[in-house]
Amino acid sequence: TLDHPDKTSSLILLSPFSHNDPDVRENLERLRESVIKGGLPAFFDEAIRLVVTSEFISTNANAIAQMKKECVRINSPAAILRTIDACLNFNVKDRISQISHPTLVISGREDVMSPIHLAEQIHRSIKSSEWKIMEGVGHNLLVPDKVPELTEIILEFLQRH
Repeated sequence: TLDHPDKTSSLILLSPFSHNDPDVRENLERLRESVIKGGLPAFFDEAIRLVVTSEFISTNANAIAQMKKECVRINSPAAILRTIDACLNFNVKDRISQISHPTLVISGREDVMSPIHLAEQIHRSIKSSEWKIMEGVGHNLLVPDKVPELTEIILEFLQRH
């Protein structure tokens, strides 16, 4: 959107960050270190604690075990490291206010991966934005019991834009 505004009519940002504050940088570096030291199984164990709530972890142990098997099966440590490095180098904080399209920013109240104040900064920087905070959810907004709420928020925004 920043580089090609003519190719965008509206924007939806889920659990966003525009730059690495100390919390995001620490989380990303911890994820990077987990891949290097323990491979994909260690990465998954570290990542799951950052993207879902502790309540979700405790009530979905079987599903999480299955997700871990699938994560290890389909991912590449090198690709994960490149993704983390891209996130570590990501910084559009000084440009984010250039976005003029209608923008929906959606955050989980319990997001520890990219703390909610970063989404608020994006919302305040984009004049045409609105910000929705979902309760009882962390960084990953696509947890099964929250999908209907998330879908409703997104569809309502898209119907207006």
